[in-house]
Amino acid sequence: GLEECFSEVQILIFDRLGELVFETTNMAIGWDGIYKGKVMDAGVFGYVLTAKLNGQPINKKGNITLLK
Repeated sequence: GLEECFSEVQILIFDRLGELVFETTNMAIGWDGIYKGKVMDAGVFGYVLTAKLNGQPINKKGNITLLK
């Protein structure tokens, strides 16, 4: 599976003010839209993904939309 190809995974998600609202190093754990015990408002959030794919570094940045 994907776990065998990917290593050193880190996913960061930021709100529009740049505050870190989610961080994981486990690809099996996704963000549920909750930050500090509160469901976030629908909107656009930024993400940064760093990992190694078959030993080659990957760095991705972009936006995701949280829907309710």
